[in-house]
Amino acid sequence: MLDKNSHVPLYLQIEEIITKNIDDGIWKENDKLPPETLLAKKLGVNRITLREGLNSLIKRGILERVRGVGVFVRNPNKKKVYNWKLDTIMTGYHNETINKSNLKTEVLKLKKIDASDYVNKILKTDSEILYLERLRYIEDLPVCIEKSYLEEKFFQNSKIEDFKKSKYDLVKKNGLIIKYIDRAILPIIPSINDRELLKLSQNDVALQVNGTTYLDDLQILEYSETIYNANIFNFTLTVYD
Repeated sequence: MLDKNSHVPLYLQIEEIITKNIDDGIWKENDKLPPETLLAKKLGVNRITLREGLNSLIKRGILERVRGVGVFVRNPNKKKVYNWKLDTIMTGYHNETINKSNLKTEVLKLKKIDASDYVNKILKTDSEILYLERLRYIEDLPVCIEKSYLEEKFFQNSKIEDFKKSKYDLVKKNGLIIKYIDRAILPIIPSINDRELLKLSQNDVALQVNGTTYLDDLQILEYSETIYNANIFNFTLTVYD
């Protein structure tokens, strides 16, 4: 049953109930879900809230809506998984196996801030920095949230539209050369806001990749924290002797 007093949004609770029914074999692949009016009544929510939960599962490929017929269970195991080699400069979002025409970037925030002591220590600066937050999509599925702390001097006169494309292309356009990136990867429990942006269910774990980017003269370009949907990304690393 739904807990309307919980801090967890109702649509996420609806996702949990539906996916549990699928995992428990109550609804199997190609089964048709009950009509929305009946399902909403059973769950004690309105159809708008129900559809929010259904649409999230549809985007994740677990359900499929057939116009004029209804909503059906699809094979939740038949999902795309993208591999990202951590020893490359490019991010997992720019994986070479992904068709670039299927990529989309939404700039959520771009502003000057006084960074925390932690970030200032990494960037080795006491001045204001640029904070950039972007939501990245593959085939209309939100796959990662990128939170970047940028040295403003390297991105002067840059506008929001510039950050809807590859940040690395913008760096090259400004005549800068990236030498290397230090990365660390850790599992996290995403915040409620991040979970909603990535359309994750309540119990999903995300992967956070922290990166510090150095230019060829060893100046620090940025520090970033990128939160990935762990359901669709594999991370690999090649080690040479």
